Amino acid sequence: MPRLPPTSQQVAASRYVTLHQEVRRQRELAVACAGREACREDYRIQRSTFPCHAVEFIVRGAGELIVNGHSYRLGPGMLFSYGPGIAYEMRSDAREPLLKYFVDFFGAEASEVLEQGGLSPGRIVQILEIESYSHLFEQILKEGAAHTEAAARICASYLRILILKAADAVRSPTPLSTSSSEKFTRCREYIDEHFLRLRSAEEVSAELNLRPAQLCRLFQQFNHSSPFQYLTHKKMMRAVELLVAERMSVKQTALELGYEDQYHFSRLFKKRFGHSPQNFARLSWREMPA
Repeated sequence: MPRLPPTSQQVAASRYVTLHQEVRRQRELAVACAGREACREDYRIQRSTFPCHAVEFIVRGAGELIVNGHSYRLGPGMLFSYGPGIAYEMRSDAREPLLKYFVDFFGAEASEVLEQGGLSPGRIVQILEIESYSHLFEQILKEGAAHTEAAARICASYLRILILKAADAVRSPTPLSTSSSEKFTRCREYIDEHFLRLRSAEEVSAELNLRPAQLCRLFQQFNHSSPFQYLTHKKMMRAVELLVAERMSVKQTALELGYEDQYHFSRLFKKRFGHSPQNFARLSWREMPA
């Protein structure tokens, strides 16, 4: 009987549960193992096949998935399956390492359940209910770790629900166009380099000679956000450094980031972090060692 390959060592933190080390020939759906992995920046998996069926779910971060020669951009809410005869490669974005769940399973019933859920091997879908899906994976880990007499059956039931719910997924992502991927990378890197002076997505599109709608499509496809959201995120993260590490005033910080209206800056900051810039800085200083 085939055995499962070892888990990746390119993870910063992980939780695993193993119910079966070997893939058995049987009718009933059965969970072999499951896990939760916080990937390292250098995380990369490449396999030409897999001994049983598997589903993986991205909770946070970004990366790339290549299935049977087709490339897909990974992001929160992506659920995909693979199995025997499916070649795949997965890598994490060094800037946004992946946090993900997986379940490996076997049994003749597995193919039928995957088909019913629209998640046949090699298929990728976008899930909106990230929390409820994460809960299902957590239940599999919890029940598997209990090692009770009914643990295997309970885990299989949760897995069946998880797969069948995939039929309600909003859409199947299309493979990445190399030219589109390269355009997005160029746009993102331009924002990374010039975010301090850039004030709007329109400025970005004008300087890159792109239509605003085209720039928005690129960010929605590859980053699951708008270019303005990404630009604001970069500014807010820099604001934290200026307020806390460099102890800059709110007014100076706002001007440094291109906000002439410090009250507008404060509203954006509070929406992002739940505190005004002043309170955030005070709380951070209080927790810092002398």
